[in-house]
Amino acid sequence: QGSDRTAIVGTLPAAMSLPSGDIDSRGVTQVERLANSLRLAVESKEIVKRARVLRGYAEELNGYCDPFENSTSFRECQAAAVKAVGPLLLVARDARQAGARKDTLTEVRVACFEALARICFDNLKAAAEAAEAPLLREAMLPALQAAEVVQQQQEHLAALQFLQAVAAALGGEVPSLQPVLEAVVGLASSRAQRDNHEEAEERAHPAFRAVRTTALEVLVSCSMGRQKRQEIAMLLSSPNANAILEDTWEDSPIRAFSVSLLFANLCDLSPTDQPLSFNELAEPLWTSTGFFDDLQGCLAASLDLRPWPPESNIYHRPWKLLKSCLRLALAGRSRQLLQAVEPLVACVIRRLPQGGHGLVSAEDARTSRLAVPVLLAMADQEEALQIMRSSSQLPEALRQLAVEEPAAAELLQVLDPHEATDFRMSEFGLETSTARVALTA
Repeated sequence: QGSDRTAIVGTLPAAMSLPSGDIDSRGVTQVERLANSLRLAVESKEIVKRARVLRGYAEELNGYCDPFENSTSFRECQAAAVKAVGPLLLVARDARQAGARKDTLTEVRVACFEALARICFDNLKAAAEAAEAPLLREAMLPALQAAEVVQQQQEHLAALQFLQAVAAALGGEVPSLQPVLEAVVGLASSRAQRDNHEEAEERAHPAFRAVRTTALEVLVSCSMGRQKRQEIAMLLSSPNANAILEDTWEDSPIRAFSVSLLFANLCDLSPTDQPLSFNELAEPLWTSTGFFDDLQGCLAASLDLRPWPPESNIYHRPWKLLKSCLRLALAGRSRQLLQAVEPLVACVIRRLPQGGHGLVSAEDARTSRLAVPVLLAMADQEEALQIMRSSSQLPEALRQLAVEEPAAAELLQVLDPHEATDFRMSEFGLETSTARVALTA
């Protein structure tokens, strides 16, 4: 989720929320067996010879880590499958037929990348294991090279889905990806770039729509990271940025929203070869597609663990969307964000404990903390203030947050100076009660 965002490989039941995946341990023993079999197989250094068997292992792992094939225990299976990340990357790198006219092992590599995507989906430990592996670049660069045969596009798609899962789980901060990101940008913009360059290599096939869209999703996830968004802005020269904008289809809400969100995450930056900012470049697209309405819908859906766009298989993390909202608000888009005030308030209220245990999850604590600066940046809009003041729970949530987020005390002061004074007095003697934050999300 995340986007931020994480796309689940495969087809999901319509309008279905993500299951918890930790109710029981069905399949965990089998996953441990498969991970061990993979390790022993790659240690034998007979990857090409045993490629078909390795493909079977990868496909079995994929099934056990599928949220909708194994809804009751996919999280437990993901945890057990972390040991398979290294071996799967090794197979994805080495299962190749050098010099062969037609590589018959493409399906083996595809199975490995699909299994890796399942394992790393919303799984911080597995994603970190993959991101830190030297094999990551060694496996990804050949997988993303320009397609000389149509069959390669299947590998492009699977490899990008894996990379997207890693980037989404790590909040965009994937180290040492510069050459890989260059390839991703090339795929995301390949159709228009190919159409506009008659001297393009005759053998290269422009990326299919699904490949271009998934490459775009990777860029969106990486643009959530502080360092990676700078790198992406450097790679998105005017030709690349314009190619991506031109390749947005009216009949594809996923593509339009993804392009809009990417430019929102970069809105305070500019392509290196022109004075217009990404904020200005995206204006026509945002207006024509109703992006700010969609952003409000996406934030609301993320709070309920629902996909956005509906039935898209893409799940977003609220705290990542809040980063996008803050960048937009600071770039002068507060008025366009008015419809998002209610879900923003709902984010802050998550700092209040739910149920009788008195704990707040780490995920909810992070979400509530990041929502406060967004609301404060929008406090220059009277309509936004009216919506905030209509919430009876917001002041108490801000009091809970004021100790850890200075913007909470500022927003409380804006909303009601008297209440803010009472809060400051409570710090000097009156009893206060702050909800504890659980260490696990």
